[in-house]
Amino acid sequence: CAAPLNVVSASSKSVIKERVGLAEALQQMKLQELAQHLASVPVKLALVGGPVGSGLGHVCRQLGVQLTIRGMRPALLCTDDFYQEPIPDMVQPLAPQPLVKGQEPSLTAQFDSAALVHAIRLLVAGSQGDDPVTTPCGTTIKPMGGTVVVYGTHALNQDILAEALHGLPEDCIAKIFVEPLSQVSVDDLCRVSSRKVRILRTLVGLSRGGRVVAGGAPPTGPVHAKRLLQRYQELQALDEINLFPFQDYVDIFFNSSLPYDMAVLKPFATPLLQSVPPDAPDYALAQSLLAQLAAFQAFPSDALPDSSILWEFLGERP
Repeated sequence: CAAPLNVVSASSKSVIKERVGLAEALQQMKLQELAQHLASVPVKLALVGGPVGSGLGHVCRQLGVQLTIRGMRPALLCTDDFYQEPIPDMVQPLAPQPLVKGQEPSLTAQFDSAALVHAIRLLVAGSQGDDPVTTPCGTTIKPMGGTVVVYGTHALNQDILAEALHGLPEDCIAKIFVEPLSQVSVDDLCRVSSRKVRILRTLVGLSRGGRVVAGGAPPTGPVHAKRLLQRYQELQALDEINLFPFQDYVDIFFNSSLPYDMAVLKPFATPLLQSVPPDAPDYALAQSLLAQLAAFQAFPSDALPDSSILWEFLGERP
């Protein structure tokens, strides 16, 4: 429940840092166990997907470190780097485009699936010293001859990756799904849903320039909460088409939540949500989020270690 967490929030800095240290260490231990499993197989290609707000990029970068320690020489490839144009700035107005069932949002039309398949095959077959792979957005990845970690919205999309996976033994491929499955509840009856944690993470990340989407442009002007909530819905629509239909085929689920997600995000998210006007389409959602945040006492972000997944959304430490 929220009550024990609120007791910690009201405690001394030493107590807060001790509890934070335990939670962060537990998440790191889970990452180490995942890396050890991939190294023991060994896995040649790790496909890692997760919805917006899951902290997917942070998890994969940390996983890359753990694989390096185990001598797996990982090469990390983000599918979001294969949009032919940068994902539009989240603070600029977009013309509303209703989502038709069976029809992908306009952003997906910019995705270069052929280039992604080609890059994966080059990295899987490559070795150290080979020419680097260049993505449509200009990112270069050097073949390392070890485990290739492909992550992003399209990383689990079997329709897109079928050609890239052809010829690879199934036991050399690992499919991993990352999601913040919160175990915290407001009270004995009201649980904090994964979706609300992801919305708050995304809302704060978009407003503060965090790494919410690898291909997304940082905010460049006044940030409006109603626009950010709309932006979340757009990104969520992509997940509904390119990610969630394939989650039943994954081998491993990784929980990226922390006990104090809501408490840390509260001071950043509350003023944004309070600014959503009553006539906005997402006003009811904003009020629902505010009601859940009200149950938590704000948690100091300066108690978080530099390696915390929450810095993915809070941006750089001040």
